[in-house]
Amino acid sequence: MFEFCDADTLNMEIRHRCKTNQYFTETELLTQFSYLCIALKKIHDLGIVHRNLDSKSVLLQRSNAEIVPKLSGMESAVQCPPINEKAQTYGDKYIEEGQIGKGSFGTVYRVRRKRDKRLFAAKKIELFADPMIVKQTLQEHKIMKNLKHRNIVGYVESFFDEAEDMFVIVMECCEYGDFAKIIKRKKFLG
Repeated sequence: MFEFCDADTLNMEIRHRCKTNQYFTETELLTQFSYLCIALKKIHDLGIVHRNLDSKSVLLQRSNAEIVPKLSGMESAVQCPPINEKAQTYGDKYIEEGQIGKGSFGTVYRVRRKRDKRLFAAKKIELFADPMIVKQTLQEHKIMKNLKHRNIVGYVESFFDEAEDMFVIVMECCEYGDFAKIIKRKKFLG
């Protein structure tokens, strides 16, 4: 069940005001914008990326003499894992040495950790990619984080890199590649 918003969407309010030449005052605009910024900060603090923010996804609620905007349209929002507080960004901790592969879920790079020069693999996924891919990637992250076994690729850490609008999963690097490539190489070499 949702809270009832007795006014229109922001989109409809803007259209109505344009038709009637009753434009928002500077104070009204600053107030609306401030409320929206506070709402966005709240969802970002919870690790949620809205992904579909426009005037149609802002509902308006009458409260005494003012109109209060409320965010809606969370159907395409995604919950990102908590940000690793120890590192500012992925680039602060790792140096990319080249691309290993590319798939529907993102691009995998061979990376070296600056601190100890150890080799890892980093899968980078664009946050504004297809919502299904983002959802599947976050599911992969949850699963990998909890699986620890010598025969399963090991999870190291993950980042929400705001500078590149990327979600990055750093994992153990398997230097020989995937099994299919090994078999093809053996067949080719005879």
